[in-house]
Amino acid sequence: MSPLAMTFSVREATAADNEALLELERSSPLDLGDVELTMDRSPDYFASLSLQEDARVMVAEEGGRLVGVCAAARHCVPLLGRPRALLYIEKGRVLPEYRRRRVSSVLIWALVESWSVRGKPIDSAYWLISADNSASLTAVRRGGALPW
Repeated sequence: MSPLAMTFSVREATAADNEALLELERSSPLDLGDVELTMDRSPDYFASLSLQEDARVMVAEEGGRLVGVCAAARHCVPLLGRPRALLYIEKGRVLPEYRRRRVSSVLIWALVESWSVRGKPIDSAYWLISADNSASLTAVRRGGALPW
């Protein structure tokens, strides 16, 4: 099978995914060059997202197993004299064996689409990525975004 073949499905996460999301995040450390950073949001993966007004989480699933996750929060800000709807992309994780298969890109597009189908289109998206996180920077560049 081609490493780029999409063998996973994408859906919005629910509270029932909490334990699987916690395990996914523990199993997918951030690679920051000389350091790996593992997050543990126990006992509630969704707690920090509840602090944001309009946030949601999408998961990639294969055979009943979560293989990727990405969250985003939509907010409106004035830019260049006009109100703009921005999407802050966050908490992206993909199991190591599923990297380089466009899981992150598909999850981000699913997040953008989830607002669009609800009549809340997005003007632009942004995320904060460490300069040492080459895997995430590469994924973003492959998706067509350029770093500032």
